Amino acid sequence: MDVKDSGAAAAGFQARWTSLLPKPDEPEEYAKGLWTTMLSKMINREEDFDKANFVLTVDTQRGLQSLFDYIIYLGIKPYQVLSYFFQSNRILTDSGMTTIGTYLLKLFKHQITSWLGITQHFIIDNVGEINSVEQCRPIVASLSTVLDLCSREKDMRQHYGRQFIDGIYTCWPQFSSLYYSTNIDDKLLIVTLLTKTFTIDSHQLI
Repeated sequence: MDVKDSGAAAAGFQARWTSLLPKPDEPEEYAKGLWTTMLSKMINREEDFDKANFVLTVDTQRGLQSLFDYIIYLGIKPYQVLSYFFQSNRILTDSGMTTIGTYLLKLFKHQITSWLGITQHFIIDNVGEINSVEQCRPIVASLSTVLDLCSREKDMRQHYGRQFIDGIYTCWPQFSSLYYSTNIDDKLLIVTLLTKTFTIDSHQLI
């Protein structure tokens, strides 16, 4: 996506909400409170594993996605949101057991990828410093999920795929702890992520 396309996307993204609701005073603080409240209504924290409070019918998904759109419009910063998408805590949903990161990514995939499309260095600026294998695993797993979603949808892949790949490769040295881990599952995780980048952008193989 070039600068012109990104600007048009951003304008359309904001115009939808400007015509419906004015921004409140201190919109970023309001957005943070709204995000926290939405998560507390969506997810019930329990000792063994978390539980999703909603059955994700079409109407429920649309309502939550519209609310997340509004939160982004209000100006919440990516770093205030993305840590939740990297969480590996288990959660029981209406479709079975998964991780919180995967649950949120699948629900808000279009919002996250559209946000990426209008935010420079989205992945680079928000992965953060990784100091351990334990810290690295959920981040790489989440990025793999993002690439899965991206590869399945042509428009998403064409508009945002290259920016995802560029961000992942820039952060690649931070993921090296998985490759050097003695755990075979860690090695498989990083190799899987690399393979999925080739699926999105086959030019990397040339």
